[in-house]
Amino acid sequence: MRPTLSSSVAGCVFGLLFLAAVPGEAETVDFSGYLYGERTDATFDVYSETQLLEVTFTYPATSDFRVKVLGENGKELGDFDLGAEGPVIQIKGGGRFTFVVYTESGGGVWTAFYER
Repeated sequence: MRPTLSSSVAGCVFGLLFLAAVPGEAETVDFSGYLYGERTDATFDVYSETQLLEVTFTYPATSDFRVKVLGENGKELGDFDLGAEGPVIQIKGGGRFTFVVYTESGGGVWTAFYER
């Protein structure tokens, strides 16, 4: 099954991975970083065995943050403007995905998280 992407609506130097597991509950996986202005980027990989993965992003409201999603073969699956299309990117279909967080203008702290 080929993964499909969608996004929903709202307004690096280094990435961190944090796993929080509570017995009987979903794990939350977090990534974060800092982009130092226009045309800078940060990447992180996600492996999903589920048929629906929702990754939620936060970023400075005064900056123009975007996310490019690449599939297992490095092919671009989507390029999302978080300000225009919203902070949630949905991926339907499992596999390994690379997320490239970048800014067209501005900079600052960004975060991304999903539950598994």
